[in-house]
Amino acid sequence: LLSVCFGVLSVWIIFRLGTEIISKTAGLFCSFLTAFNYYHILSSQELTIYSMLFCFVLVSYYFFFRSMRRIGI
Repeated sequence: LLSVCFGVLSVWIIFRLGTEIISKTAGLFCSFLTAFNYYHILSSQELTIYSMLFCFVLVSYYFFFRSMRRIGI
């Protein structure tokens, strides 16, 4: 159940990341691709660390791009 929660959270975070970097349409497209990706679904069904790792990497990318945008780079 924990890996499923991280998988669903990853889809939402990748939507936020795509919205932060490009646009809302790009965020929707990226989250659609992630939600129907076979390997993402497979890793979210199994109790492995991959879905949690993917979620934490996305969170770190999100905050990185958010801080770069606030700085003005």
